[in-house]
Amino acid sequence: MVPSSNLLSFSIHLNEDIAGDYTSSDRPLGVKKAKLKKKLDESFSSALKCLHADNEKLVESLVNATAEREKGKLMKSRALDLKEFKEENKILLLDLNSISDPIARETFCQEKI
Repeated sequence: MVPSSNLLSFSIHLNEDIAGDYTSSDRPLGVKKAKLKKKLDESFSSALKCLHADNEKLVESLVNATAEREKGKLMKSRALDLKEFKEENKILLLDLNSISDPIARETFCQEKI
């Protein structure tokens, strides 16, 4: 019986050396703070990723809106050019002999030139 009690005593002392001044329920100082900091860092990182993704979507939307606006401006410009072209052709295709008013005939003749 004596040898077994010495062995038990040795293992208890061995555990005390490894554990140091801490008991099994105590943690080293700073572990709780480190866990909290890690959790906050992960939350911040996650929020930052979401913000970055939202910003990318916003930039994409702005680029699309700008492209659509430019496309609209180009179409309006082309429509105006077409309208001017039709007006010019209308005058060019006009039969000046069919105009009875000499002033209007002269005006159209000058525009044709």
